[in-house]
Amino acid sequence: MRLTIPQPELADAVKWVEKGLPGNPLYPVMMAVRFQASGDRLRVSGWDGDTALHAELDADVEEEGVTLLPGRFLAGVLGALRKSDLTIECGKGQGVLTAPGVRIDIRPSDAGQWPNLPSAPAV
Repeated sequence: MRLTIPQPELADAVKWVEKGLPGNPLYPVMMAVRFQASGDRLRVSGWDGDTALHAELDADVEEEGVTLLPGRFLAGVLGALRKSDLTIECGKGQGVLTAPGVRIDIRPSDAGQWPNLPSAPAV
């Protein structure tokens, strides 16, 4: 997965989804935020065992994919970065978040651990 997205939009989405993550989860996967990049969209999701939160954003997706990143850590990092475009690249157990003058290596979790959640009803 490889995409570029504006920092303010991603920071707001991750912060909103991260607030729904449990403080003391039953399973480690519940501490992760799921990124699904496809087409020109990025879907950011979190799950606490009962409720799933989703945010959909426009993104410049160069390579489609799915990855799980540590929610609380990512929310803190994104909130501290200055407003600019960010690039996220994940694959084969490695993840990199880059911004002007910043490179952060992040170890993604196995996306296969994420449960199959029911689809949201039509609005």
